[in-house]
Amino acid sequence: MGLINQERASRNIATLNLHPALFQVAKNYSREMMEHGFLSHVSQVDGSTIWDRIRRSGYYDGYQGQIVIRENIALISGPAAAVTAHQSFMNSEGHQENLLAPDVNEIGIGITEGAFQSVFSAIYVEVFAYHARDQQITLFASVSPVTATVRRGEEATFRIHVESSISTSVSIEVVSLRPPLVWHLAKSSGTTPLDTVLTVDTISALEGTYYFDIIVKGGGQTRTLSLSLNVVLPTQTTIARTTTTATSTYTSTVSSTTTTSTSITQTSTATTRASETSSFTRRFTTMRCIIATAAFGSELSPEVQYLRQFRDEKVTSTFNGRMFMTAFNAAYYSFSPRMAAFVAEHIWAAVAVRAVIYPLISLLRLSSLALNNSPIHGEIAVLLCGLLASCLIGLIYVFPLAATLLLFVQSSTAGRFWTRSRRRKLLPSDEVQ
Repeated sequence: MGLINQERASRNIATLNLHPALFQVAKNYSREMMEHGFLSHVSQVDGSTIWDRIRRSGYYDGYQGQIVIRENIALISGPAAAVTAHQSFMNSEGHQENLLAPDVNEIGIGITEGAFQSVFSAIYVEVFAYHARDQQITLFASVSPVTATVRRGEEATFRIHVESSISTSVSIEVVSLRPPLVWHLAKSSGTTPLDTVLTVDTISALEGTYYFDIIVKGGGQTRTLSLSLNVVLPTQTTIARTTTTATSTYTSTVSSTTTTSTSITQTSTATTRASETSSFTRRFTTMRCIIATAAFGSELSPEVQYLRQFRDEKVTSTFNGRMFMTAFNAAYYSFSPRMAAFVAEHIWAAVAVRAVIYPLISLLRLSSLALNNSPIHGEIAVLLCGLLASCLIGLIYVFPLAATLLLFVQSSTAGRFWTRSRRRKLLPSDEVQ
């Protein structure tokens, strides 16, 4: 470790501290490789990776901060020689990068001597990691807008941003947003900085104001963002006021205990306030979907919402999917709003449309399941899903009509042929008479 810290100090890189848990991980793995005769970052005994081995050691138990892990391994014939092993690592670009990495602050080194494939050798393992033991983590979270106003049937969008003074793992939870509102959170967890979008569908909602919270947890801290959603009738012209305000006071305690029984407790208190207010008047216009209008209030409504989420998460995540949806929307919404308005005013029309789209919803659901469970991902997967859906739609809707039309044409052609043939047979007898 002295040789490693000399190299780091000479380059103005912070030196490393020896940690017992990392030392044990490195020592155990060097012994395992020697006993079983392999040299790899992935164990040939249990398939574990460096992350698996560190996780099992308890090094990161209860930890909420940034995680960085690196590993060097080497096999050198002859008895253990630290200088020789160190020079071998420094002469390798990848190993040197790990050894001089500025994003780690602790190390564990394990060396095991023995007969490796009948040759007396030494296996060296260096494990590097980052652990924010002495640093406070400050968590910030914001959402825009805090208050949104939409017409019933529209989607409301809330953009959430989370960051921290030190990169850390966070989780996001939506609280008190219940049916008839249907919501989808693009990302519910991740590492800061994190941006995500909450989408709320109001197709089944009643007129009124809905209040709910977004809870962000990370770094031993909790942030609560309070939001409201105003749903108005589709026929209203709405004056909407959007206010973005984030106020939070929090106290956090982060504790971590190492295998040396040393307990470190950190407490931080902070208050943040940010506000932005804007007012505007707007007449809302909506592209109405005949399928969603017909399904409103029926057992098909959850299926339509599922397919919307599938479209947003899977289909439009690819270039081909976005191009298809752009062309499809241009054609579909050229006639859908007028038909949707008619369906909304006549119950019998909604029932008729639901009867027609039942097979369509089932086929699209089947296609989405095929894509979700496919081992293929990306552009090819979406393309194959589209082909599957097209074939199934053609089989259910187009094939019966085409078959009926073909039978009708064949029947008409056969009838005319029979009539002409019968006339030809009667002509000679007519001449005799």
